[in-house]
Amino acid sequence: LDVINNAIDVGVVCGTNETEIKAYLLGIISEAEINNIASDIITVHEKTETIEYAISIHETSNIKNGTSGTYVSASVGVGFYRSNGDRGFITCGHGFSLSDNIYNGTTKVGTITKRAFNGVCDASFVLFDPEDNYTSWTNTYEELSWSVPIVGATATQRGHVSGIITGCSVLSNNFSYMSGVYTWTNLIRTNTGMQSGDSGGGLHCGYQDLGKTAKIVGILSATSSSYALYIRGQAVSNALS
Repeated sequence: LDVINNAIDVGVVCGTNETEIKAYLLGIISEAEINNIASDIITVHEKTETIEYAISIHETSNIKNGTSGTYVSASVGVGFYRSNGDRGFITCGHGFSLSDNIYNGTTKVGTITKRAFNGVCDASFVLFDPEDNYTSWTNTYEELSWSVPIVGATATQRGHVSGIITGCSVLSNNFSYMSGVYTWTNLIRTNTGMQSGDSGGGLHCGYQDLGKTAKIVGILSATSSSYALYIRGQAVSNALS
C-alpha cells in the first residue's frame, strides 16, 4: 500500500503485462462490490531484484534479535509509519538495541532504526525489509492511537506467548512505579497479566472511523501474573515518529 500516493503499488517481474495486471486487480475490486474506484488506484512498477522470503507478521508473531545463541524474544505491537515515510512496526524498547536485526523464525524482517527506553517510553521501531509487511488477523485496520482509555474500559491484550486475551479491564490510565533508575509515569494498567515474551504487544481498546479502525492505545512494557503495564500510544508516537 502506497499511503503517500493513495494507491496499491504492485511490483512485477520483467516481461509481465502491466495492463493485464491492472485489469485483473480492478476486476477483483469490482467483484467485491467496492464502487467508485478510480483506475489509477493501481500502480505497477518493474522490479529488478528477485523477491524472496517475503512474509507478513501480525499481532501474535514472535520477533527476536537473533536466530541462535542468546537472543531477546518479544511481540509485535502494531504496524507503524514514521513521519519520514518509513514503514515498519512497533515493539518494546527493553532488551533491544539500536541497529539490531529483527527476525521472525529464521527470516530477517527488519532492523531497529529508532528506540526509546527512558522512563517515559519503552518502545522500538522496526523498519521493514522491502517486501515484508504487517497484517492484522482481523478485518479491521489498526492504528497506534493517542486515545487514553477510561478506567473500567474493556480492552484486548496481545502477545506471541499469551495470544489474544479479550475482556481485560483498565484499572488505571495514570499509573506510576519505580524500576531501576527510572520512575515510569502515565502508564495504562490492566487487570490481566501477560507472560515473558509478550513485551511489545499492543493493547487494543475501542474503534474509530465508524468502526473501521482498531485503536492500539498502548505497548506492553511490564507485567506480573495479575496485571500488565502499557506505555501510552501518544508517548510511543512522540518518541518514534
